[in-house]
Amino acid sequence: MTRFDWLRKEVEVVPRKKFFVFEPVSSVELEHVEKSFGPLPRDYKEFVEEFGKAKMFLAPRTPLYLLEVIAPPRILRNSSEAGRRENCATFIKLGYYVNTGSVGLAWLNGQ
Repeated sequence: MTRFDWLRKEVEVVPRKKFFVFEPVSSVELEHVEKSFGPLPRDYKEFVEEFGKAKMFLAPRTPLYLLEVIAPPRILRNSSEAGRRENCATFIKLGYYVNTGSVGLAWLNGQ
């Protein structure tokens, strides 16, 4: 049994098409980010290597997804999202969850 067996099973039993959308991502794209910023979180890498970019849990009667895993990560330099974090010049956006907001890593001025 692997870490994401539960998700694979759920994807198989959900009767609605496009409730879960997965798009493969090349490992080269992840390596490029890691060369610049260091290792990405292990959980994130394992998920992305298996499922790729993901949009999950389509909201009823809307085109919106409740959870998005961004792959490769979106690098936001000197953006308002990065600027909201103290001393943050770059924000590495890994995902987004409705009502909670962005999930990512703050790159603190070269640290």
